Amino acid sequence: MTNLTRAAAAEYLSKQLGRPMKAQALAKLAHEGRGPPYRVVLKRALYEPSALDAWAAEIASEASIDETALAQRREARAKAKAGKADAGRVSS
Repeated sequence: MTNLTRAAAAEYLSKQLGRPMKAQALAKLAHEGRGPPYRVVLKRALYEPSALDAWAAEIASEASIDETALAQRREARAKAKAGKADAGRVSS
């Protein structure tokens, strides 16, 4: 497969990640140094599909870690809230 323009890379990543990805988002990620690797040829950013696949896999694994951490924090908050509710009750 040939290298993809930023717009084509965004479309490709949308399919890989299962959520929308816009070319502007890739440009912002590139500016911030957080996006997939690319090369500039004739003032155009070009992405290799294999690099996009690797980056998508990395993002997906980070997302699952984030979701796990979020679930753990929710559980801890629920336990703390339940503990406060129990402490507020007066025994008769």
